[in-house]
Amino acid sequence: MKLHFPYGHNYDCVQCGRSCSYYGTIPVEDRVVETLSQHPLGLRVAETHGSAFHKRDDGTTVMHMVAAQDPTCVYLDQDKLCKIHAELGAAAKPTTCQQYPFQFTSTPDGLFVGASFFCTSIRENSGRPMYEHSLEILENLLPQAIITQVPDPIPLDSHRTLSWEQYRQLESRFHQLELDQACAQLAEENGFTPLLDVAEFSAFKLLLSLPAEADAAYGSGAALPIPASSWQGSWSDLKEAKNHAYDRQLEAWARMYMHRKLLALHRPLLHNLWSLILIPRLIRLTTALWPHEGQFWTSLEQAEILLGSRGRALDPLAAQFSQFLARR
Repeated sequence: MKLHFPYGHNYDCVQCGRSCSYYGTIPVEDRVVETLSQHPLGLRVAETHGSAFHKRDDGTTVMHMVAAQDPTCVYLDQDKLCKIHAELGAAAKPTTCQQYPFQFTSTPDGLFVGASFFCTSIRENSGRPMYEHSLEILENLLPQAIITQVPDPIPLDSHRTLSWEQYRQLESRFHQLELDQACAQLAEENGFTPLLDVAEFSAFKLLLSLPAEADAAYGSGAALPIPASSWQGSWSDLKEAKNHAYDRQLEAWARMYMHRKLLALHRPLLHNLWSLILIPRLIRLTTALWPHEGQFWTSLEQAEILLGSRGRALDPLAAQFSQFLARR
């Protein structure tokens, strides 16, 4: 199997425990439940926290975290290291844990190996080049890996599709042009341009949970009400103040997004295009308000939760935008 790795991206685990302290539940396989239920480690955790596993109505099993208000994995020790890994070995961990931060996408050209930008090492681009993990991936991860398949054909919108070759031609623009140029070109070709400003404001309002008064301020050019900020300017003023200090990180994030073929996954491509258009714009706005690097990463996480490949708001927003364009 041919593996494709993103150019210029490095990774080695820095043992920060970050992902193990964030997700509320993760899926686990029956083998994991059986092993841990009979091992002293699993018995100790059950005595302290109760059962670590929960069977859902759909038959799948998930691992509980410490508590609803504390999403830390019950198998994480005080040094941010995995107790399962330490006592039973890496192969005993759930597949999701073994595989993290790698993400695998199967295409007609082979398997594309990407990674999550939630990972500290991926963010900092620290460690070995990702391709140096090839042997580990082939021998240890792929036999039971979670692999996403690019659909054939690829939905472009509700009534048009693309072949894989057509998709590759579209994707090539993101290799030939800078992110903003490629997005602007595709937005123009698909009639998005008249909607860009209102789309950007709608997403910004959702991201920061702005009060209803923000709509009137947007329409009138008055000062935007932005909680926890000293900003006193209008929407136009804020757009003029966009912070481009993190464009290098945004380009790296976008390259990984494209490498993982996220434009082609989970929903029509033109819906996913809004992710690439809006997320960088939102980050430049929020870091104009709060310019420190921590805010950049926080905003990127929140924007991906809202508008990323599995973002909860992307489909409703894209549907609204499509209806608006259809009435023009």
